[in-house]
This record gives sequence, C-alpha cells and structure tokens, in this order.
Amino acid sequence: MEADVPIDTADLLARCMGDGTFVREILGVFHEQAKSHLAQLQAGVKVGDRERMQQFAHAMKGSAANLGAVPLSHACGEFEESARQGSTDTIEQLLSKLERELARCVAFFPEVLRRIDPATTDHK
Repeated sequence: MEADVPIDTADLLARCMGDGTFVREILGVFHEQAKSHLAQLQAGVKVGDRERMQQFAHAMKGSAANLGAVPLSHACGEFEESARQGSTDTIEQLLSKLERELARCVAFFPEVLRRIDPATTDHK
C-alpha cells in the first residue's frame, strides 16, 4: 500500500475479484453505512453511551478493513478501545480523527474509480 493513501485500491480490487462494477457498488454501500454509523457515533458521544460508541465503531472498523481503508479502520479501533475503557478525555479527539479519516476516504473515491478503470476493462 502506498504511504498515506486512505484506501488500498489494489487490495480492494482483489477483494472484489477484479470486478470494477462491484467496487463501485461497495463504495456506495460503504458511504451510506459510514454516514449512518458516524451519526450514531456522534450521538453516542453526545449522550455518553459507551455501548453505542463501541458497537458502531466496531462495525465501521470492519467495513473500513474490508474496503482496504486501513487508516480509517485503525482510527475506528482506537475509538472503540477508548469507548470500551471509558476514556472520556480522549473520545472527542478520537472522534475527530475518525471523522477526518472518513472524509479522506470519501474524497479518495474518485481516485479509486480512476485507478480501477484499466482493471475493469481487463476483466470484462
């Protein structure tokens, strides 16, 4: 994986068995789920619901890992662990980090699609 790239495109394409159309679908589903999970995380932080924070951070961590979004997956893991331990002093900082990583992933989607175009043509 390239340094400081939010999504490992080669890994994602491999997980999708070289199917560029499937990659596009996965990106769309991930984006919708991530928006929902993020809203749940923000609500959990607002009311101090550690169980909700853990649940949705864990779900987003897995989705990010499946997408090849390693930095986001790590940020979710840090957030999840902080929520589990009840570390309220760091939870907002970790939420901000998670939000930044998610924004980087979404902003990188067009680049992912650009990178898979040649692969898509190869596999049709």
